[in-house]
Amino acid sequence: MGEPRGLERLTQNIAEQIVKRVVDALDVNALIGKININDVLDHVDVDRVISRVDVESLVDRIDVDQVVERIDVQALVHRIDVQQIVDEIDINALIDRVDIDRIVSAIDVDQLVASTELGNVIAKSTTSAVTEGLDLIRSQGVGLDDFVTKWINKILRRPQALIAGPPLLHAAAGEFVEPFAS
Repeated sequence: MGEPRGLERLTQNIAEQIVKRVVDALDVNALIGKININDVLDHVDVDRVISRVDVESLVDRIDVDQVVERIDVQALVHRIDVQQIVDEIDINALIDRVDIDRIVSAIDVDQLVASTELGNVIAKSTTSAVTEGLDLIRSQGVGLDDFVTKWINKILRRPQALIAGPPLLHAAAGEFVEPFAS
């Protein structure tokens, strides 16, 4: 019974030697050159291969800093069509998203007035508006005064001469005008 084991071992050794010599004799490059890769790929189930890939492991192996260093930012920027981006922006939608109340509530009006000419502008415009209002009231008052004077002169049957101005104004100029002279 010892012989079959020895024969088995001898057969195994011979088979290994034959396989080794056949492999050594093979020209792997010539063999690969005879393989049509497209035919091989037609038989590959790509989805099955991809499902076996550990994406997390691949991502962990990527040196992002090295990838970023290789990017030519200037060339990338020159390829961007800014006008096309601007044309695609929906201004109304953008404005709808702006919280105007929040912006206005964040404005410190006292600080704005103190740090700009706005206070002077407001003061000047207020003064100007008040001055114009007073001028209007004065001119209306003068017109009303003239109207009342004409009616009083009519009622009192005084002559309708043009009024030269207030008596004190003429006195200041060195003239003397008798008020209501007939």
